[in-house]
Amino acid sequence: TYTEEELRKEAETYLPQYMDVTITLYPELLEDAIEAGCADRIVTGVNVKNATYQRGQISSTSSVQSYVKVEFDSEGTKLFAEGTKKYKNKYIAIMLDESLCGIPQVSAEIEDGITIITGLTEDEAKTLAADIVGGALPVQLVDIEHNSVGATLGMNALQTSIYAAIIGFAIIVLFLIIVYRLPGLIASISLFFYAAMELIILSAFKITLTLPGIAGFILSIGMAVDANVIIFSRINEEIRQGRTLRLAIRDGFKKAFSAILDGNITTLIAAVVLWIFGSGTIRGFAQTLAIGILISMFTALVVTRLLLQQIMELGARKQSLYCSAGKEKKESRPVIERTKIWFASSGALILIGLIFFFVRGFNFDIEFAGGTMLQIDMKQELESTKELESLVKEITGDTNPQVQPVSGSGADTQISIKVKEIEPEKIDELYLAIAEKYGLDTSDKADLISHSSISPTVSSEMKQTAVVSTLIAGVLMLLYISIRFRDICFGLGALIPLFHDVLIVLAVYTVFQIPVNNTFIVALLTIVGYSINNTIVVFDRIRENRKFYRRDRLAALCNDSIQQTLGRSLAASFTTVITVVLLFILGVQSLRWFALPLMVGIFAGTYSSLFIASPVWVLLEKKLKK
Repeated sequence: TYTEEELRKEAETYLPQYMDVTITLYPELLEDAIEAGCADRIVTGVNVKNATYQRGQISSTSSVQSYVKVEFDSEGTKLFAEGTKKYKNKYIAIMLDESLCGIPQVSAEIEDGITIITGLTEDEAKTLAADIVGGALPVQLVDIEHNSVGATLGMNALQTSIYAAIIGFAIIVLFLIIVYRLPGLIASISLFFYAAMELIILSAFKITLTLPGIAGFILSIGMAVDANVIIFSRINEEIRQGRTLRLAIRDGFKKAFSAILDGNITTLIAAVVLWIFGSGTIRGFAQTLAIGILISMFTALVVTRLLLQQIMELGARKQSLYCSAGKEKKESRPVIERTKIWFASSGALILIGLIFFFVRGFNFDIEFAGGTMLQIDMKQELESTKELESLVKEITGDTNPQVQPVSGSGADTQISIKVKEIEPEKIDELYLAIAEKYGLDTSDKADLISHSSISPTVSSEMKQTAVVSTLIAGVLMLLYISIRFRDICFGLGALIPLFHDVLIVLAVYTVFQIPVNNTFIVALLTIVGYSINNTIVVFDRIRENRKFYRRDRLAALCNDSIQQTLGRSLAASFTTVITVVLLFILGVQSLRWFALPLMVGIFAGTYSSLFIASPVWVLLEKKLKK
């Protein structure tokens, strides 16, 4: 509501495209004017529904021109109607933060909540529309999570992961050649091809390789062997039944296809759920795992098959090169008859986990509890952390900080400090105080290996994500298995052992007080995918053998099917767990905490697929089909 003279007097820049005396005002001048009652704040960006650039005729008599169409919500419509009535034939300033976007003239009272701003060039109209929409976001940025990782930690993790990958790969290759002979050698060549393809894809799509991503890559190497193991086991069976080598290879691939397809898709479901619900580091794991699954299927079903057929055509047709044919069929072990023993053993382990949970609870890391964590290299092993705890209390004001050594993998001089959430400035102050007291580097904080902060808001979301993602993955797997096997008993029979494995892994977290952080979700869903994959192989054999057994011989059906898949289950578990064991032995602390529950989960998944899944299926078949 400035007069023309006042506008001219306070003008800094003239903008004739609006009007002769349109100006850019100093922000403090407008605020002073509002406080003095010389101007009103009519409506704020909160009430802007949309603002779009338009080009066309405003009326039948006007020419084609560029303009901005602004729409308000119901409250904004009311406020803008009052403002345009009060300031008809005057001017309204449009401010974005401390910048003036424009001062259009009010030509009439606007009651429908839609107004247009004319007199603009095309670029000006587009810019003004974007400014109005941007200003409509009533958002104040708050630092709810930040992470800083020192180069030392990153390089240590990378080096130890590479060592684990190389050693694990060598052990897997040696194992395959010893157990599966010539096919094992061919599978090893396929694995080299597999590893090269995954690295090329990761590089081509510029996928960031985080710590969980590195672990996912190494883990997928072990899981990639599984498809080859299933195929070779089938080829061995065909040869032992008297098939020629050519027919054995053909039928071996054919019969292994359904188990490989179903097992990999169920694991892929877990990876997709991780991708949808996970954060950046978890998504890195999901990406490498998903890519690994797809490539492993291609290398096993295409590359291995082509190499195997070519080697055979070149003259390697001696059956002893492919299997130890001629062995007598072993008598099946009475698995179903000992159902009570398996259930009691699992129940005891789960009960121990529940007792520890109610006594000690979970050790929630800052990702789930909220707070700030620092990892500092003290350059010496501290006999006691009491003095350091006192200093942390004094600087941060946290009366109950967690100060503890980081053990293993050459990290004996490192200290982990967890406190309530503090500002970045306070983190610097705390490090400098510790550095000064213990003689650490103060110039560039070289001894501050990593620090991270996360708000309770994000930690609450992560807890919800862990529960929701596990449930969604379970439901999707149940649906897929039930549809593929055309029998809900198979779906439920796979889902119950899955929750058995999850409970076993949760027991490990409570008993060993493993920090529950974002890798917790990764570990949980990896076990879910791996457990289902193992169970699918057993169920696939039960489905195949079912037509040869009467309904009153379900126990014999399951016992024989388990016996036929036992070698494959143990071989696949060994090749998968060996890389995880090496991660645990060689990895940095964060990878070791990630590897431990994975190791237990792989053992639990193998156990449940053999001794829990089939007994559960038999019970469901008897009860639900009655």
